[in-house]
Amino acid sequence: MALTYRGPEPWDGEVILACLRQRMADPFIDPEGTRTYLFRQDGPVTVNAIIKGQFPAHRMTGGSVSAEPGPKSLAHPLMTTLSADGRYAVAIAFAGSTSCSGNFGPIHCIHSNPRIANLQPGETRVLRGRVYCLPVRGPQDVLDRWLRDAPSL
Repeated sequence: MALTYRGPEPWDGEVILACLRQRMADPFIDPEGTRTYLFRQDGPVTVNAIIKGQFPAHRMTGGSVSAEPGPKSLAHPLMTTLSADGRYAVAIAFAGSTSCSGNFGPIHCIHSNPRIANLQPGETRVLRGRVYCLPVRGPQDVLDRWLRDAPSL
């Protein structure tokens, strides 16, 4: 994805919300976060497990990509949702993302959120990432695919 800054003054930047919306894809709608995974150092974990089943009122939650340990610290900029039958996954990941998040109702979507900083007027930055829809045996298959693809980004 290429982004060109059109402002008149230098821009310090923001996090870009790269969204994979699951609207009209019923097998991937996961209102309780039990089939949507983030990836910590110790492996995949469901969103529901991270928040201990207690969604904030706005029903959006996620974690930060960080080397620092913590319950919402992620090792990879990758978020995935498994289909209701567990045979397929949709996923999104962007190199340079600082966080991943998702909405769990009434809108259903997952995000990998890269940060863009220090842009000059007219400057273009290219963000490299992946959107997946693939057959899987579980969330580890999605991570394995990302780990194969990530070095080329």
